[in-house]
Amino acid sequence: MNVNFMENFEILTFNTSELGNTLVNKAIQSQGGVPSSVPTAVPTSVLSNIPASATSAIPAALASEIAGQNEAQIAEQIAQDLNIHDFYKIHMLDYCEGFYEPGPIVNSSNPNPSENVTYCSPATAFTFFNATQVLQQELKPGITLNQIQWPSQIQDAIDTMQVVQKVMFVLYCVGCGFAGLAVLEAIIAFLMDGRLSAVCNAVLDVFAFIALAIASGCSTGFMYVVSNAVNQYGSQVNVQAYRGNNFLIITWIATALPLIGAIGWCIDCCVGPDRRRKDRW
Repeated sequence: MNVNFMENFEILTFNTSELGNTLVNKAIQSQGGVPSSVPTAVPTSVLSNIPASATSAIPAALASEIAGQNEAQIAEQIAQDLNIHDFYKIHMLDYCEGFYEPGPIVNSSNPNPSENVTYCSPATAFTFFNATQVLQQELKPGITLNQIQWPSQIQDAIDTMQVVQKVMFVLYCVGCGFAGLAVLEAIIAFLMDGRLSAVCNAVLDVFAFIALAIASGCSTGFMYVVSNAVNQYGSQVNVQAYRGNNFLIITWIATALPLIGAIGWCIDCCVGPDRRRKDRW
């Protein structure tokens, strides 16, 4: 699939660029050993690049692997060690992944990181982004999500909204179908110039509006429920979710157009062909 085709119209974006950094921060802040909240099974690679000033917080067995680095370097190194992408974008038919350039850390030298999309999954109906499965598949062998304390509540929220996502897809298809029929009927109406064709157009536009309105409402609810769950429970592992504002705008504009069309055809039906002919002359 072309990674540039409507890539900026995602439903949600998962920012995983700093996944695992919380464990490092806890280790840095701890004095005299790794705090109990950090599991003893944390992979060596996750803790391999900590500032030298924090060496006392790391087990002696890892001391030889510690090298002093700044925050941006630590984030980049952890991302490389975990082998995951910086972000994942959920679309209606697929998901895309990529990296922030020149890096994920926002600072004076990097105020607005750009997105470099490297892969998009094949477009399929009823697509489902299984965050836990995708991330686990990308992690290096020997590292698990449990080791970096991945919250199960995130996947629970996505699983809960899976049915909603399927309903969204069906309703978008139904709405687009009625909208397409309304366009064809509009061409016939201009040629026939009668009240019956105007009524048919109004009915088709109303059906299209209802289907798209419910679909847009479901997509809006999906965004808020999942993003709130990710931001609430994902803070412990530095995972954030952003709602797709571009998608929200385009879906509600698409919902409003059939309503405007239905109102226009109702007015046309009330005016009637005889009145329109008089106005022309």
